[in-house]
Amino acid sequence: MNYVIPPRSNRSRSVAGTMANVPARSHPPAITEALRDAIRLMGSEPAAAILRAVVTSPGLTTREAAVLAGTSESAALRHLKELARHELVQQVQTPGLGRGGLATTWHLGAGDPQTVVDVWLRHVRGQ
Repeated sequence: MNYVIPPRSNRSRSVAGTMANVPARSHPPAITEALRDAIRLMGSEPAAAILRAVVTSPGLTTREAAVLAGTSESAALRHLKELARHELVQQVQTPGLGRGGLATTWHLGAGDPQTVVDVWLRHVRGQ
């Protein structure tokens, strides 16, 4: 069986104007930096596990938080710093065996986890 492909000019005329009938996609509201951070935190299982560990056992070291979260120490430190940026945890340095004679432990911060959720909900609701 032989197939004949019509000349290009005939094909273009047969579909001309059809895209004009397709509705334009809506544009979602711009994603703010606060929303990006909220999405990052909410979607991160290690960050959630670390936050749970700090809530249940305040005074954890980075290494202890990593073990409880099942992640590497460097990843735990990255998540702890992100959580600290939102004031969900705070870093406390006390005299000890750490760098420069200071030991770093992590405690629950003054921030409210609900604020992270609220940022997400406001975006979803278009507020």
